[in-house]
Amino acid sequence: MAECKKLEMDNLHSIKNSIVKELHGSLPKEWHISMEKEQEIPYGHYWNLNYEGVRGYKIVLQGGMPVSLKWKDDEEQWHDSNIARETLTLWFMPSCYKQSWKRFFNLGQPVAAKLFFSSEKLKIYSMLGHQIIAEAELARLISIAKSTKWPDSPAQTGRVSWKEWRKDLKQILAPHKLEKYFGAE
Repeated sequence: MAECKKLEMDNLHSIKNSIVKELHGSLPKEWHISMEKEQEIPYGHYWNLNYEGVRGYKIVLQGGMPVSLKWKDDEEQWHDSNIARETLTLWFMPSCYKQSWKRFFNLGQPVAAKLFFSSEKLKIYSMLGHQIIAEAELARLISIAKSTKWPDSPAQTGRVSWKEWRKDLKQILAPHKLEKYFGAE
């Protein structure tokens, strides 16, 4: 695994940088890269487990579609507050990365990021969701709300405004000769 780490992480870094550069010029009008983070693993893969293996890169793409927090006040009235935006999160992982068989016995884990793409050089996992754009307002609402929910989040609906994201990402990946595309059309 140590050999896998060194060789693949060097490769992964340059492939990820190349793909991110292309993403900047290919995203739909209201979409942008809102976060890039190193030393990450896909969401939900090792929930409540001690993971010491290889890590990769997390890229959060944020769109313009608002996502509302639904919250109930003391008088049992529901309200909508647009305090988030739609997201597509991608994790670039070395091809040696694997999920643990122990995940099947981890009953409290959330829905995990799914494999979108795999090749000899890398794996890409994806997940739709939302990103908070008004942290202070979220904290205020949580302090006064009796109940909250996110029913319009892409994590719940499976939809974002970038309808062709799978196809578009496949086209961005194609020049890198990273075949074996696994995403559903």
